[in-house]
Amino acid sequence: MFINPNGYYESFSGLILPKSTRKPRAFDFFAGCGAFSLGFIQAGYEVVGMNEIAFDPILSYCVNLSKQPLSIHTDTSERKSEFNAYLEKAMFPKEQKHKYFKQCHVFHESQVLDFASLPGTGWILSQELAGNIYPPVRNIFIADIKNLTGEYILGKLGMERGELDCVMGGPPCQGYSRIGKQDINDPRNELIFEYARIIVELNPRTFVMEEVPDIVKFRTPRGTFVLEEFGMILDEGGYMEFSQFCEAQKFVPQSKRFRKIKPVRNMSENERQIYKKQKDEKQLTLF
Repeated sequence: MFINPNGYYESFSGLILPKSTRKPRAFDFFAGCGAFSLGFIQAGYEVVGMNEIAFDPILSYCVNLSKQPLSIHTDTSERKSEFNAYLEKAMFPKEQKHKYFKQCHVFHESQVLDFASLPGTGWILSQELAGNIYPPVRNIFIADIKNLTGEYILGKLGMERGELDCVMGGPPCQGYSRIGKQDINDPRNELIFEYARIIVELNPRTFVMEEVPDIVKFRTPRGTFVLEEFGMILDEGGYMEFSQFCEAQKFVPQSKRFRKIKPVRNMSENERQIYKKQKDEKQLTLF
């Protein structure tokens, strides 16, 4: 591993991580089955929590990436009851002869073991049997992101604002994707702004967002460009300057994803010159 003068090191996976006696900590929003979390865990992060609202991917996530003791947090009592009923049906199906267990294939020394569909009985167990120990995700937030606040999340994690090293997430893309209807009024389109809000409230050292390419040309029903409004939420919340948001977008490996962003606030002459130069070079790209 290479240690650079700024106290960061390059992991074997190529990811630049802060030099520390502990693993960098991340939180995953719109987590789904856990692809983002898995990548971060394998890259050397500890994912301290996740947020998802759909029950099926949550179960897959917990089986593969979590482990007991596990804390489940819900935004409403109704959602808690619905999830409990879902778990009972998923784990104890009446139509199966061996209803208490489902077969879990562990790819290590040709072992095939039987486990209940419980946290820690999937991928993370197979890695342990192979001698690879990864930190499990122990905080599961089953909630609509609109009902979550940074203060609530940090309270459950036992952390302070600014202590998270990274927040990652892939807000719903159905309303932006060319495969779908690309409906400007799709209510899921607004969740990207909830993601911006929660970033401001958590104040992580870094954040990552994954989206479809067509988001770069999308406007909101209010007439603003989606990414411009996203950047302004970060700016107004004090997380980063709008010009910094524009600057950050050029660092992306997908060279075809170009996006010209026109700042909607007054810029200094120096910032304006930097923006003009980048615009001319077509280097403002989607992160």
